[in-house]
Amino acid sequence: MKKTFPLLFIPLLLLSWVTSISGLGSGTREYETCLSKAKAAYEKEYYVEALNWLGQARDLSDTGLTYEAAALIRDSYLGLGEIDSYLSQCHIMIQDYPQEEENYTLLVSYYVEHQDFRPLSKCLPDFLESWPENETLKKAQQMLDTSYEYVQTGYYDVQYATGSLVDIRKLEYTQTDGEQQIERTLCSSNGSKKFDIPYQEISVSQDNYSCFIKDQDGLWSRVNASGQLLARNKEKIFSSIGRLALNNIAKAVIDGRTYFINDEMKVSNISWEDAGTFSEGINAVKEDGKWALVTSDSWTSEDVYPYLDIPRNSMDVCCVDGRIVTADEQGYRVLDAKEFVPVSENVYEELKAFESSQPTAYRQGNKWGFVNRNGQVYLEAAYEDAKPFLNGYAAVKENGLWGFIDRNDVMVVKPQFTDALNVLPDGTAYVRNEQGYWDYIVITKLRYENEG
Repeated sequence: MKKTFPLLFIPLLLLSWVTSISGLGSGTREYETCLSKAKAAYEKEYYVEALNWLGQARDLSDTGLTYEAAALIRDSYLGLGEIDSYLSQCHIMIQDYPQEEENYTLLVSYYVEHQDFRPLSKCLPDFLESWPENETLKKAQQMLDTSYEYVQTGYYDVQYATGSLVDIRKLEYTQTDGEQQIERTLCSSNGSKKFDIPYQEISVSQDNYSCFIKDQDGLWSRVNASGQLLARNKEKIFSSIGRLALNNIAKAVIDGRTYFINDEMKVSNISWEDAGTFSEGINAVKEDGKWALVTSDSWTSEDVYPYLDIPRNSMDVCCVDGRIVTADEQGYRVLDAKEFVPVSENVYEELKAFESSQPTAYRQGNKWGFVNRNGQVYLEAAYEDAKPFLNGYAAVKENGLWGFIDRNDVMVVKPQFTDALNVLPDGTAYVRNEQGYWDYIVITKLRYENEG
């Protein structure tokens, strides 16, 4: 009996293997049948039925659906108009099948067709890294690079108070006691009011904590963001006051002379023809038609004025990220702010002050181009006028009108405005229309890049 057991066991084992293999074959056949019926239903545009068959196929597979089946699910969702499911399936397939190019193309094509810029701007850089030669992706990038929104506001005047706050004159005049008065409003980049006290002029401090305001009676005072009075000098009549720098010094004009004042509005004993605003502890002062560079520690004893010009930028500062532009009899140079020495031997006919570490504008003849912070030409002179780069864009002038280029010299916004201010970090840039009123544009790429 012991001898016959192995002989009986072997046939039973073989029978078990055959049954198992037969079951696997049956499962495979059932999977293929479901997939075939799903294809047939899809071709007849019976998308719900196709998805049902594909669901059954998924239940029959231990290893998951094939790429063909996953693509059929994707396309069935699109056929049904279930766009969220379609887009989700595209993302799933990109994750599961990164080697398949079509899912990248389909997803980007949908975003482009529907101008859905938010998700497009988020995914496109990674997609292009994987498929740099894909024509659909490259065209989408070109479209995104040159896309912007134009918003009409009709403001009478706009000035930038900081890199994110805008000083706006919304109305021509307001009527008070039968008298016409100018009233300005401190707003966010899109015009939403941020400061509820009416004023004629405002200078926001560099730390954004406080501001000097000129009230409707022409009197200046320093207040915080809530309007609480911080300082006032009743003994002096100020024509204007600049921004309070981080070293607690601001410039102020009294009887046509420029003085420095502190955060308590106490006035210095020395004055100049003109001066800028301190930045990085450095400022420019002018006397007898000549300019000098001064520091927070040495401005009281300045005797030599060696420069013909020291340009200041839109924030009234000459020093930005360790760079200063000065001019002497030879021309304009870029200086290192630590030693006040040129960063290169290059001399230009004219240079504008830097707005950031990005290139500033230079003039050659009657054309303008761009110079980097090392004093080297970044873009050759080709425009009627130009403003320094800021946040990756620069305003340029062609045929008497202003538009915007990016750092690759691509014309993002074609010239169409009579004036243009810098592009703010969120992509907003105020522009003046042909009627003389101020509107704004929003550069799509920058807007969504900085959403976080």
